[in-house]
Amino acid sequence: MRKITFGLSVLFAIFCAFTISTPTWGADVIKIGVIGPMNFLQGKGHWNGALMAEEEINAKGGVQVGDKKMKIELVKADSNEVMNVTDATNAMERLMTQGKV
Repeated sequence: MRKITFGLSVLFAIFCAFTISTPTWGADVIKIGVIGPMNFLQGKGHWNGALMAEEEINAKGGVQVGDKKMKIELVKADSNEVMNVTDATNAMERLMTQGKV
């Protein structure tokens, strides 16, 4: 059961990371925000899954964008939605404004 939960957490983290990412024009790196309850088991699973995906993708040269390959850089944000839903919204805003994700 734990393997299934971990696997689903990894897939969810990767899905979330790719849906909220936007490459910065002119950069050779794509920043991807990973948001989750990082102080809890689920958040640690999200982050570890995203790190595994980042390492695997970057080891293969990155992501093909047009005619060049771009590396992936992860930006971590603690949503703390378990304790406070407002923190999740603030984490997303921080990633977009300060993290330039």
